[in-house]
Amino acid sequence: MKIEKQKKRQAVFVICITLILVCVVSVMDYFHAPKRNAAGQYIIDRGTYGSGKQKVYLRAAVGKERHDLVLEVEGQNYSEKEIPNILEEAAKKLEKIVLGQNKSFDEIRTDLRLVSQIPETAVEVTWDMNRYDLLDLSGHIIQDRVSEKGEMIQLKAMLRIGRKEMEHIFYAKIFPPKLSREEARKKKIKDQAMELEAKDKTSPYVVLPEYVDGKKLIWRYPKDSRAAGILLLGTFLAGFLVFWDGYEKKQKETLRKEELLKAYPQIVSQITLYVKVGMPVRVAWFKIAEAYEKDRKVSQSAYEEMVHTMNEIKHGISEGESYERFGQRCGLISYRRLGTLLSGNIKKGAKGITELLKKETMDAFEERKHRAKKLGEEAGTKLLGPMFMMLLVVLIIIVVPAFLSIQI
Repeated sequence: MKIEKQKKRQAVFVICITLILVCVVSVMDYFHAPKRNAAGQYIIDRGTYGSGKQKVYLRAAVGKERHDLVLEVEGQNYSEKEIPNILEEAAKKLEKIVLGQNKSFDEIRTDLRLVSQIPETAVEVTWDMNRYDLLDLSGHIIQDRVSEKGEMIQLKAMLRIGRKEMEHIFYAKIFPPKLSREEARKKKIKDQAMELEAKDKTSPYVVLPEYVDGKKLIWRYPKDSRAAGILLLGTFLAGFLVFWDGYEKKQKETLRKEELLKAYPQIVSQITLYVKVGMPVRVAWFKIAEAYEKDRKVSQSAYEEMVHTMNEIKHGISEGESYERFGQRCGLISYRRLGTLLSGNIKKGAKGITELLKKETMDAFEERKHRAKKLGEEAGTKLLGPMFMMLLVVLIIIVVPAFLSIQI
């Protein structure tokens, strides 16, 4: 009953939150309207210069009528008087942009930035040059074509706003990139190798250079990452196997514990029933274990331990010690208590054993009911996760379209 009430409360909570959100979004939609100017007229903002067209979703109310409209509004344009000055400013800004990481056009060693539009303006840029063998239209330097003395190149930028255009010309001197000592030596080795490769292309093999800067070269194929990959994979698999072995053991222990707890009330009840009709504990124990052996279809841990205890008694281990060892092997407090109770019965005599077993049976069934109740509550708690995920989905379905439809 408590679980059902808890579920009802959770459902009511979800519905209440949903209704509140619906109300909030509805109120926001109702009061969300375009701004007004000083004269009280409704206005909508254009985009910035060069931002292009934007779609604005509006609802026009005429009396009781409602009309949903989609207006295409262009970004703010420059006036005819402003354009020449804007193009001049854009040309100055372009000179700094084009340099990229270079300090001046007299020494270009890294790629240029040939942008297609001046940032934060509506000025578009198209490029032309006199040396496409040195530079491509993205500004990338073709290093193989650049000599150590440098190469001059003319860059022509056509700046445009609408139909207005202005030409701006740059002159740059391109040099090879500055190399570190290691990079320079690497380039020298490669150049020597390529010279030898081109020297005799009819040969079935390529001779590699023997010296660089007066030092002897020793050639090897580079090491690949196969060994490291195998080591990493093996370490991962070993770790996974250790983890999985521990996980499986833990799962088996958990299942065994659940199985023992589930079987305990029935075992105690059976022993109590046989003892009440005057049967000795040993005979009752053997009868239960033998019946299990006879009808065994699926292995049950608790009864397997009873069979083990029966075999111990048959092989000469004292009855009291066998019961105590039974409790220790099971590893649970309830089974240890039963083993101690039965062992005490052997030592002190059978007087009062029936009452003690009846009490243990009642306690066992009470514990079983308590466990069932606890498992039910845990199951109800586990449902909270999926319920909150459903709530989140509902919120997304309601709120996201509402905010996407808002035009600021």
